[in-house]
Amino acid sequence: MDKLTEFLKKNKAVLLVLAVGIALMLLPTAAKSAKTEPAQTGRSEEARIEAILSSCEGVGRVKVMLGERDGVLYGCAVVCDGASSASVRLTVTEAVSRLTGLKLDRISVINMKGGEL
Repeated sequence: MDKLTEFLKKNKAVLLVLAVGIALMLLPTAAKSAKTEPAQTGRSEEARIEAILSSCEGVGRVKVMLGERDGVLYGCAVVCDGASSASVRLTVTEAVSRLTGLKLDRISVINMKGGEL
């Protein structure tokens, strides 16, 4: 017991800084920044997925929409030129699943009509 008391007295400042650091890490972030972040992150993720998918063979033009609710991703819709091909649909579905962590049944791949979206 004496050793513990002696250790605490010697390292009081270090332990105090450590305790304050841990307390600050546990504090939640500001609610305002949390509300604006998912939409910005979602659009940049959509653009990144579009860039990856458009470089895949047979996909062609592609548009991606991620469905988010309260910052949680719940689904994805992909519209692309090559979706009439089963192999392209499978490739796109598996790629989106791996990139987003969504299950395959939460991803929809739809054929793009001849004109623009």
